[in-house]
Amino acid sequence: DTVIASRVIYYFHEAMHELIQACARNGVSGIVLVGNEYRALAWEKSRDGKELGKYAYYSTVAGMSELLESHGYSVVKVLPDGDPVVVGRLRADPA
Repeated sequence: DTVIASRVIYYFHEAMHELIQACARNGVSGIVLVGNEYRALAWEKSRDGKELGKYAYYSTVAGMSELLESHGYSVVKVLPDGDPVVVGRLRADPA
């Protein structure tokens, strides 16, 4: 049971937390999040998100990792080049 979200999670805005929490509650063991290279680079450049909106943070490795970890997933793989990819595995004791 794996959910893959490619170049989309940041469009969910606050509902992204509900989505990831629902995955954890329902035992989805793996989540693969793919960000957006250009959005992530712009976020890193601006650092305040005003250009793109605060949700662009979740197109970065840091944002996607934080999202997964805050809902009971451990980050098991990160591919930072190109469109960044973060792979999470549900912890046995989800937070």
